[in-house]
Amino acid sequence: MTEIKLCPHCGGDRLTVYVDKYDTSYIECADCHAAVLSHVCGCTDGSVSQILDLLIENWNRRAEEEEI
Repeated sequence: MTEIKLCPHCGGDRLTVYVDKYDTSYIECADCHAAVLSHVCGCTDGSVSQILDLLIENWNRRAEEEEI
């Protein structure tokens, strides 16, 4: 599993990770409440690990990494 980076807004490390194969999944910072969400309808065949990988990938993305 990929390591989850600290909160991009406050640098906090108190993160809540919630994954639900049939509904909204999220990673949220307990300090500043920044969050990344993923909504999956029940008709998809995505596994919990695939959903978690996508959430972590999106949470870990930083704007300065995308600058050219």
